[in-house]
Amino acid sequence: MTRKCKKGSYMALFTLVVIAAVIVLNLIVGKLPAKYLKRDLSSGKILTLGDTTRDIAAQLDRDVTIHIVADPNTVDERITSFVNLYKDLSPRISVENNDPVLHPDVLASLDTEPGSLVVSCESTGKKTSVSFDDIIQFDPMVYYQYGQIKETAFDGEGQITSAIRYVTSDTAAAVYALTGHGEAPLPSAVTDAMDKSGMNVTELNLLTQGFIPQDCSLLIMNAPGKDISADEKEMLTDYLKNGGRMMLLAGCTQDTLVNLTEFCSQYGMDLKNGFVADPAPQHFYNNNPFNVIPDYDFASSLLTGIDSSAAALLVQPSGMTIQENPPEDITVQPFLTTSDSAFLVDPVTQEKTQGAYVLGATATETVNQEEGTASMLTVITAPGMIDDSILSRFPSITNLPLFMNAAANGLPGVTPLSIPGKSLDITYNMITSAGLWSALFIIVIPVVFLIAGFVIWMKRRKL
Repeated sequence: MTRKCKKGSYMALFTLVVIAAVIVLNLIVGKLPAKYLKRDLSSGKILTLGDTTRDIAAQLDRDVTIHIVADPNTVDERITSFVNLYKDLSPRISVENNDPVLHPDVLASLDTEPGSLVVSCESTGKKTSVSFDDIIQFDPMVYYQYGQIKETAFDGEGQITSAIRYVTSDTAAAVYALTGHGEAPLPSAVTDAMDKSGMNVTELNLLTQGFIPQDCSLLIMNAPGKDISADEKEMLTDYLKNGGRMMLLAGCTQDTLVNLTEFCSQYGMDLKNGFVADPAPQHFYNNNPFNVIPDYDFASSLLTGIDSSAAALLVQPSGMTIQENPPEDITVQPFLTTSDSAFLVDPVTQEKTQGAYVLGATATETVNQEEGTASMLTVITAPGMIDDSILSRFPSITNLPLFMNAAANGLPGVTPLSIPGKSLDITYNMITSAGLWSALFIIVIPVVFLIAGFVIWMKRRKL
């Protein structure tokens, strides 16, 4: 064999070795967890799991399966990548791909439609379905007007984490929203957040029902426009005396709500029927002192997890004051307050009364000291705190997390799970990790080829 043939054989062998090495490395990389293969470069970090999800995954004591029910060719890569992140979080979580085209019976067995995720737990026998449209959300108005799909938010974490919480829990807290007094219905963002946190919301009219159900874990009264009756006041008082929990979002009304005001006064909180403004610097929004940015009182447990640098926004709140000497066994803890520069405007006389006002507080009454049971009445004097118009316009404010903290406060087995969707206004972007593997394939291997080529060229030149 000539020298030239030998060199050709060596080059062919070298090429085969390099190709084989690249194939082996690709196979190895393909088996690595998704968290090592993708780097989230989107502005909203849509492919990044938060601490709440990580804590829930770490505490799982039951096996959970996430079924991707769709033709694999039609599944958005963002959904696939995101689901695989859950598999990497816990050995208790597995992912299955179910193609309804190849296996039509899967739709009946999982009781779902194509284009969805089904989260199931065999030990509890529970499962729930999440549509892809609920994960990658779009603006319907743009679609109806222009026939175009404009993506607005990615809610993968909120939907999947809440589904895992639901299928692994044995029970859900029963929450009743009072009606019959002109109350505003709870917005969808609130009911979704409560569902994610393990709370089932049902409407309740005390006048027609005549009693509070025994399974009631929490009563919510959202922005009543009319007063409660004397009988309703008695029912609410008895409910709290037996360890109940209630939330009231109350504001300024045309007529003073006498019975409701007296009810709150029993728990050391005196409601003021007027509009509160706060002209102090950094205490109002958009040059309007009636758009109040309250102070936080971190002595309250309701502010757990709330970033002190993030603001709440209360539009045209009313106010209240805390009694110096509340009734025996009752402790009142404010969590939202104004500055000393605030003032209350009487809606009839327009008279201003300056002073510091409480905008949110919780009254706790010891019911049975030996058993450690207590009742809780939380009052927020901003009926528009959780309006859809506020929450959608200002997604970064703390209104919803504050509300959820108050709702979940003291409920056994319930923790607030408020994971908002992440904006898709900026184009999604994702590349292979800029770590070791990227350096290997982008830098190391090309450099090796260049050096090898240069060495061979130099040897041939000398010959």
